[in-house]
Amino acid sequence: MYKFKSQNNSVVTQTNQLINSLKLKLNWQIWPFFLAVVLSSIMLNNRTENTEWLPLLTLLVKFSCLIIPIVIYKQLVGKTHSEKRFATVTWLAIFIAYPLILFIVDNNFINSSVNSIFDISFFVLIWGTELFLRINLWLEGRKKSKFKYNLTLDNSLLTLSVIFSIFWAFVFNSTEDAVNNQPINIIFDFSLLFNNFGRFLGYCLQFQIIYGLVFIFYYLHRHLLINKVLDKHGLFHYLWLTALFLLIYYPIACQLILFLPINNGEQTLIVSGNHNPFDYDNAKFAFALLVISLPVILAFQWSQKSQKLAELAKENIHTELKLLQQQINPHFLFNTLNNIYALCLTKSAQAPDLVQQLADLLRFVVYKGDQDKVSLIEEVEYLQGYLNLQQVRVSNKCQFDIEFSDQLSDVKIAPLLLVVLLENAFKHGVEPTEQAAWLKVKLYMEGDKLHFHCANSVADNYLGNKIRSGNNKDPQYVGGLGLENMRRRLTLLYGNKHQLKISEQSNAYHVHLILECQ
Repeated sequence: MYKFKSQNNSVVTQTNQLINSLKLKLNWQIWPFFLAVVLSSIMLNNRTENTEWLPLLTLLVKFSCLIIPIVIYKQLVGKTHSEKRFATVTWLAIFIAYPLILFIVDNNFINSSVNSIFDISFFVLIWGTELFLRINLWLEGRKKSKFKYNLTLDNSLLTLSVIFSIFWAFVFNSTEDAVNNQPINIIFDFSLLFNNFGRFLGYCLQFQIIYGLVFIFYYLHRHLLINKVLDKHGLFHYLWLTALFLLIYYPIACQLILFLPINNGEQTLIVSGNHNPFDYDNAKFAFALLVISLPVILAFQWSQKSQKLAELAKENIHTELKLLQQQINPHFLFNTLNNIYALCLTKSAQAPDLVQQLADLLRFVVYKGDQDKVSLIEEVEYLQGYLNLQQVRVSNKCQFDIEFSDQLSDVKIAPLLLVVLLENAFKHGVEPTEQAAWLKVKLYMEGDKLHFHCANSVADNYLGNKIRSGNNKDPQYVGGLGLENMRRRLTLLYGNKHQLKISEQSNAYHVHLILECQ
């Protein structure tokens, strides 16, 4: 039994090794070219109307032999990739010089369509395959999260120009003498696509030139006349410069289109349909293009600017919140360290436990303090730890009345927000006085609203002295930077979903905070 299991494991191991070796031998920079081999063989076989398998297999062998230099190059290029000059020269020799040599030999020494070794459609597919492989390598070298298709007006129109060029090239390739047989019927003949692939590519290139000239017209109108002239120099200069641009551009563009082979017949693809680039119909089309594109461009640019302003405002708010939290955390840290330092001076036996409690609090500050939201239960535990530290230090002169509800919803709250009110109570109510002091804290939920009450005693004339000294002009702002930061955080995070009531009554300071939590 053990021997059989060992042999079975050996077979599995050998199989895995074989698979791994095959994976190492597979070069994904080579195999896509065989797609071009098979596709070219089928296209050429259909072009010659062969119905037998032998001619197709012959073509497969022929094109497979033609890509041998490419296979060798792709297999060795990884070893010489560091030598960029050598790799560039080799690439030019394989993909430019090699097809050119075959073309020269084919035209000067063979001159037979049957024995021809050069086929333009085959090498077009080879070049297209190499282009896609290069693009794929470039994408793999970048982080995928960084590569995005930005939906801009320029990109959208450029993409549409390519799509329409391919569409009309397909239609014209499927229609005999389409220019002179108008109106054109929308026909897609796939057999003609494969049999006349070179003609299809020619149509693609010509239509892309036509749509490219229209795109250049739009691009100059938007980025030069609108963005540079209209925005900076006003409507008058935009109008006369646009009129000048229109009168100069439309006959030049029409003449360039007339130079294309597709317009060699009586009918042409310019708007006027004749061979006159100055025809008023062409000018009318250019003017209509201007009139239609102007509101579209302005609306699109307004939308982009609004989106950028919204993103900038959101980023500024996020940055401001981080800065406010960074200002709050050190304030708490220094106050608590001073408390423990005072206990250490008296050699209190509670100091080690307090250090542990401080570590727990700092852990919350470090790992939770920079988060957008924490659970209310975690925030309450932090407040209880903070009050425990303070209670040990000032319990000899301060009476505590703490009431945290046991029925707390599982909601989220901004971290280190409520502790500012407690810090304010100790800093301005308990610590400055040698008299008996008191602190009352109450926290509870009513529906989706969190209620936090904090009231503390204030030493005689403490608030009045602060106001008269000029440090604060309003009792509601006693507390300085910490309380001001809290107000700002509440405004940014909760907006109109919070209420903060602060009042002074007979030597007492009262704060009532209401938050709508979700």
